[in-house]
Amino acid sequence: MTSPTARPVPRSVAPVLAELELLAPEVVDREVLCRAMEAAGDPRANTPGGVDRLIDTLRRAGWLLPLRSRGLWEFAPASRSGAYGSGDPLLPLRAYFVRRPGAPVAVAMESAALRLGLAQHPPSREVVAVGDGVRAEGALADFRTVALDLGRRAVQEVDGLPTHTVEALLVSMGVKPAGYRDWANVELWLREAVTEVTARDRAPVKAQAENVARGVPGVVGLLSARPLAAWARVAYLFRLAEQQPAAQQILAAAPGEPTGPVYLGPRDRRATYDALTHVYDSLVARP
Repeated sequence: MTSPTARPVPRSVAPVLAELELLAPEVVDREVLCRAMEAAGDPRANTPGGVDRLIDTLRRAGWLLPLRSRGLWEFAPASRSGAYGSGDPLLPLRAYFVRRPGAPVAVAMESAALRLGLAQHPPSREVVAVGDGVRAEGALADFRTVALDLGRRAVQEVDGLPTHTVEALLVSMGVKPAGYRDWANVELWLREAVTEVTARDRAPVKAQAENVARGVPGVVGLLSARPLAAWARVAYLFRLAEQQPAAQQILAAAPGEPTGPVYLGPRDRRATYDALTHVYDSLVARP
């Protein structure tokens, strides 16, 4: 008896499907499909309309699923036992990078905290940081975007996507505290995150293939050219995590001292004041 979720494998595309199963692409475009046709020895690969007919056949049979981005599809392999999406909330971002590799976009804020193994619960809406000139449309329309570009040294690859490092996550929270929406649960992982950062300074220096800002010096580097209030907030986060020497190291590297009070959270709420950093905290510490 045939399963109701079984998909047909038309004889005309079976060799191409076999190639796609080997390649296991999450997102495909016409170029990927054309290469699969050539690898499978499909004579239609370089004929007018050949790829279009392949796309139509695979879509009708449930092997290609629609995406918001025009000309891109999700490939649903046989292991899913049906025309089901992967459920990956970051799939639109993967599609975005197919067309714009190297764009100044990175998994950020709560989404980064989850992928870095810090936060335990996914955000209600995935968050990406975007650089100047990046429009939150098309594939990015599915995300909450925060206008913030900390540079390439702020990202590492996590599950195939550029993601803010722990250092960059802490800096981004200090630079744009309103961009982080789950401050109520920050205390659950803040000490772990800060300890991870400071531990890098005690570990032996190892050659890295990628130029990533690490440790407290990395935090200082990412804060370069940022407002003094951001330096104060990041130092305060290190204070909350009971890493006083690191907090003082950050303050000592700052190009000055804030001329007025620094707020972490709304100004009209009751707040805890930290005399060292001049931060009024109405988000994390309990007054």
